[in-house]
Amino acid sequence: IIIMRKKLLSVLIMLMAMCIFFAIVSCDNSNDDKTNSDLESGDIQIPPSGDNTDKDGEEGDGQNHEHTHSFDTTWTKDATYHWLASTCEHDIIKDKAEHIWDSGEITVFATCSKTGIKKYTCSVCNATKEEILPIVDEHVFSAEYSYDDTYHWHDSTCQHTVNKDKNNHGFNIDGVCSECEYFKYEGMKFQLNADNKSYMLKSVGSVKDSEIQIPSTYKGLPVTGIGYRAFVNCQTLTSVTIPSSIKNIGEAAFFACTNLTSVEISDGVEIVDHDAFWMSEKLTAIRIPYTVKSINASAFNYCSALESVTVDEANTKYKSDGNCVIESNSKVVFGCKTSVIPAYVTGIGEFAFRGLLTLTDIRIPDNIVIIDGWAFSGCSNLLSVEISSELKNIGEFAFYECKNLKDITIPSKVESIDTNAFADCDNLTSVQFENTRNWYISETDATGTIIDVTNPSTNAVNLVTTYKDYYWKFHSAIA
Repeated sequence: IIIMRKKLLSVLIMLMAMCIFFAIVSCDNSNDDKTNSDLESGDIQIPPSGDNTDKDGEEGDGQNHEHTHSFDTTWTKDATYHWLASTCEHDIIKDKAEHIWDSGEITVFATCSKTGIKKYTCSVCNATKEEILPIVDEHVFSAEYSYDDTYHWHDSTCQHTVNKDKNNHGFNIDGVCSECEYFKYEGMKFQLNADNKSYMLKSVGSVKDSEIQIPSTYKGLPVTGIGYRAFVNCQTLTSVTIPSSIKNIGEAAFFACTNLTSVEISDGVEIVDHDAFWMSEKLTAIRIPYTVKSINASAFNYCSALESVTVDEANTKYKSDGNCVIESNSKVVFGCKTSVIPAYVTGIGEFAFRGLLTLTDIRIPDNIVIIDGWAFSGCSNLLSVEISSELKNIGEFAFYECKNLKDITIPSKVESIDTNAFADCDNLTSVQFENTRNWYISETDATGTIIDVTNPSTNAVNLVTTYKDYYWKFHSAIA
């Protein structure tokens, strides 16, 4: 019995050992059977120890060689996650995580008639998704301004024809609206100067404004000049402001602007050229800045309404006195209908009073020794001229077309009367020479032929018509 018990106990022990062995083997096999589908995010599968293959999967030498997994550098993704997939023979992944979306960008704006689209991008893997934006209740407007000559506004970009924020332009000194940047004078034409650093206003173009403030800049560069005939015959123009950037008011720049009543010339202007304001018939006053260095005498010809001319006291070349512009205390450059020629002046310059239709009488002081050519030409309403006793020369066309001048006295010290000095003075009937001896006429500036000047009426005919094209000379040395 004792022996039987010992044998039975031995069998039981063997059975228990076998059960423990199989339990251990079964546990190991269950771990070996776990696939990628059983791995949690970020898990990496490690081959079981005792694997009899080397890193390349070939039959090995029975030694345990550790396997290193390799992964793609490009993200794999779905609608929710991104991860890196293995590139070795094992079906595993790593770094699996949810997308990180940015704040999104609207690629199609919603309007009052259609939906919009907003696009989001993952900051890790660049995956994208789109959100449909609902139709909006309000109209959609362009960010850019629309404009005309008076207003600016935002037009709608939906199917409805509406606008918003319509307002008057607010122009700066250069004619540019500070809100919409509309250029008030975009019809003007500008020309780049030879220095490639400045512009000249070439033409008023299609601009019809009655009041114009000339721009001081154009395309970021200064405007330094007003070109030849830039505003010629601009009948709509009543007022013009010339900025300090302008150096030269060109020849005939405002020629025949017959409705121009106001001109403001800013400090900075240096040259006022030939006929610059010729026939500005309604211009009543002009101020010459201290910066002006050159005024052509014909600049203000036929400005019949002009009654006030002044020069800045700081100007070193010109001055104003008696409503005359005077150069270097010696010569009248130009005058107006109210001019009183100062006694210290010695000459009346070329074109000084030309075309002054409102001038009816003028006294030429005794210090005057020369009246230059064309000085009083076209003064068709001039009735009376009192000439200086010291006068020596009357220039060509000096009193041309003074059609209402009836009589005149030539002082005894006059030595020459140039061609056409009294041509077309249709009502001139008497020219009295204080000195009737030694007068000669010539078609050239030479001694010529002696002429009798004792008869005032004959003298008038000869000066106005018969010998108007001749030079008249007095020679004191000839008996």
